[in-house]
Amino acid sequence: MAVSPVSSRLPAHTGRSLITAAVIALLAACGGGGGSASGGGAGAGAGTGSGGGQPSSPGGGTPVAASSYTFSGTAATGAAFEGGVVTVIDASGAVVGTSGTLGADGKYTVTIAATAKAPFVIVAARSAASGETEKLVSVSAGPGNQTINVTPVTTLIAARLSASGNPENLAAELASGAAALTAAKLQDKATEIQGVLAPVLSAAGVGSVNPLSDAFSVNGTGYDRLLDSLLVSITPASDTSSNIEVGVRQQVSSSGAAPVSVRFSSNASALPPLPSSTTYALVEEGTTAKISALLDTLTACYALPTTQRVSSPVSNGVATGDASAVVAANCKAAFLGNNPAGYLSNGSRVGRNDSNSGAFASLFRDSATGTRFLQGRYEYTRANGDLIIAYKQLDTQNAEFYDTLVVRKDTDGKLRLIGNQFSYSGGVSPFHQLRVFPTLNQSAYSYLSTGYTLTVNNETEQVNGQTLLKFDRVEVATPFGTKLTLWPDANYSTLNFKRTNGRVSGTNVVKLGAAFVAANAPVQSPAAGIDPSMYFADPLFTDAALAGYAAQSTWTFSYFLRGNSSTTADAVQVYRTRARALTIGELKKQNFPVLNPAFMQTAFGASAGIPTTGPVQGSVPLYNAATGPQMALVEVKGADAWTLPAGAVPPTTVSVYGSYAPQSSVLFNFNDSVRVPSVAASARKAAVPCSPPATSGNGQCADRTSGNYGQGAYMTGLQLTGTASNGRQFATHYGTYRLNLSN
Repeated sequence: MAVSPVSSRLPAHTGRSLITAAVIALLAACGGGGGSASGGGAGAGAGTGSGGGQPSSPGGGTPVAASSYTFSGTAATGAAFEGGVVTVIDASGAVVGTSGTLGADGKYTVTIAATAKAPFVIVAARSAASGETEKLVSVSAGPGNQTINVTPVTTLIAARLSASGNPENLAAELASGAAALTAAKLQDKATEIQGVLAPVLSAAGVGSVNPLSDAFSVNGTGYDRLLDSLLVSITPASDTSSNIEVGVRQQVSSSGAAPVSVRFSSNASALPPLPSSTTYALVEEGTTAKISALLDTLTACYALPTTQRVSSPVSNGVATGDASAVVAANCKAAFLGNNPAGYLSNGSRVGRNDSNSGAFASLFRDSATGTRFLQGRYEYTRANGDLIIAYKQLDTQNAEFYDTLVVRKDTDGKLRLIGNQFSYSGGVSPFHQLRVFPTLNQSAYSYLSTGYTLTVNNETEQVNGQTLLKFDRVEVATPFGTKLTLWPDANYSTLNFKRTNGRVSGTNVVKLGAAFVAANAPVQSPAAGIDPSMYFADPLFTDAALAGYAAQSTWTFSYFLRGNSSTTADAVQVYRTRARALTIGELKKQNFPVLNPAFMQTAFGASAGIPTTGPVQGSVPLYNAATGPQMALVEVKGADAWTLPAGAVPPTTVSVYGSYAPQSSVLFNFNDSVRVPSVAASARKAAVPCSPPATSGNGQCADRTSGNYGQGAYMTGLQLTGTASNGRQFATHYGTYRLNLSN
C-alpha cells in the first residue's frame, strides 16, 4: 500500500509533539461482545485474544497468574511500515515490549509480561535519514494474546480517545489519568468512525471489518484497497484539540473537480459522514503492488553505472544527452512503452544539458548511482486515468527527497512513467515561514506566516539571436475564489507577484495568515504594511478559514506567452496540493532550523560591514575586498552553520535574496539558490553560487560563469527551506533590510 503515516516530526515549542501528515484510513464495522480476537469484541482491544491465549482478567479483576502473552498484527500505512519498530506502552507509561525491525509484510510480534498493566498503547515508529520520525498508534483495552493492527485507522481512533486530540500523547495521558480507555469506549469510537466512512465502505463492497484485530495483507485488495483510497490528516491545533480531515483518494471527474472530504475537530460531539450521494471511483485493486514494482524498476536502473544507463560519453562524472541516450533495459522499462522520449513533465523531457536541466537529469550523473526509490503511495487518479503517486528518493549519502510522479497503465498492465504532459513549469505547495530580522535592531518584528508558494520557472527562449523572456504573465485561480497573477523579471528565477508600486517583487508566496512571534510586538499585524516586499492576503484568513480547505485543493494556472496581453490564455494547467497550509495555531507548534550563533555573528555582526543608512541599510555585502569575488558562503569553521531543533524539517535548499545598483541609484533585486543534503548527519553548510540575469549582462555577479558575486551586491535575505513528506514546505528566512516602521 502507498500512504503517508502520521508524522511526529513537528513538536511544540513547549515540548509537545505535533502529528502533521496525511494518512490513509479505513474503518468498517467492529464486532460486539467479549470473546476472542477471532470473534469480535477482543478485536477492539478487550477480551482474551485469539486461540489458546494466556488467561486474562476482563472487567478489572485480579489477574490470573501467567508468564507472558503476545500482541501481533500488521503495521502498515497501506504500504507495509517497513523498517519500523513496534513498541507497547502500558497504563503506567512503561515500555513493556518491543518488536524487531518490520519487514516488507509489516508483520510484528511483541511478547508482553503478565505483570504489565492494561490498557495499552501500541506505537509503530521509524526514523528517516533526515531525522524525521513517522509514527502510527493503536490501542488495546485488555491483556492476553491478541491481534492488534497498527494503521492510520487505529491512529484516528487513538486521536478520538486522546484528551488533546493528539494520538502520540495518548500513552502519557492514560498514565497521568488525563484520558481513560475501556473496551466500551473503544467500541464506541470505532462505531463512530464507521459512520464517517460508511458511504465509501459501501461503494467498495467491503463487509464488516475490525480495523484493530482482523488480519489483512498488504496487497492492494479488499481492506488494503480501501486504505489506499482514504485520506486522513490529523493536525494538533491546540493543547486540547486537533483538526482532522477525512477524504477520498480516487479518480477525479475533471481536472478542476473539488475534492471529496469532511473536516472536524477531534473534540467534536458528532462527526459528519462522507457524502452518500457521491459516486466513488476508487483506486483499482492491486495498484499498491504495481507502484512498488515501478519504484523497484527505477532502483534497478540507478543501480547501474552511468556508462550503462546512458550511451553519452561521461566526463568528470557527468554526461549530456536526450532521451535517446538512455539505453539500459532497466531504465527504459520504467517509461511508458519502454520509450523515455514520450515522457513530458512541466515542459521538461528526459535528458540533461550543460546546465544540469532536464527530466531525470540524474540518469546522466555518476553521483546518482545507487539512488533508491521507496515508500510509494497512491495520491489520486486524473480524469484521463493517469495516476499521481508520491515517493521518497534516497541517495547513497542518505540524502532524501520527496516528490510525486505521474504514471500510466501500459498495455501489459504495469504502471510506467508518462509525466503530466504539461508544456510549461508550474506547481503549488503549502508554505510556512519563520521570518527573522537580525539587523538594525528589528528582532521584535519577527513573525510566522502560512500560505502557498506558486512556482513557475522564469523561462527564456532564443529569438533572432536574442534571449527573451517566455511569459507575459501567469494567472492562477485559487480554491478560495480569488485570482493571483505572477509576472516575469530577468533578475528572478521564478515568476513573482508585483508590489504596490508596480515593480515585480522577489516573492511567489501568498501569505494567508501571519502572527508575530513575540506576544507584545510593537504593531498589530505583520500585514500592517511593515514588510511591503511580501504579498499578504487582504484581509488575512482566520485559522478557522484555513482549516476549512481540503488537503487536495485545486489551482488552475493560465499561461499567457510573451506579447499576449489578451484575456485568452495560451495554455491552462491544473495542479492539486497534497496537504493544506497550516493554521497559525498549528504552526506555532512547529520548530524551524536556526543559524548557528557563530555564523550569525560573522554574517550580521559589527564586523560584517553592514550599512545603517542609504538604500541597502541593514543588508549584508556579498563582495569582500579582502578576498575578492566569491560565492555566498554559509559556513562556520569546525561547526555547522545551522542547527535543527527537535522535529524541525531539514533544509534541502539554501537561498540568497539581494539587491544591486548597476551604475545608478536604482536597485535591482535577485535571488539565487543551491540544493543541500537533507541527511541529519551531513555537514550543514552551503556555498550559494551567483546566477546572472536570464537575458543578458552580469547583474549582481562578477561575471556570467564563475558563480561569484561582484561589487555592489548585497544580501537582503538568507533562507533555509525544507520539504516534508506530505509536500508542506517550511522555511526560516533571515531578512536583512529596513522594515517600513513609519506606519
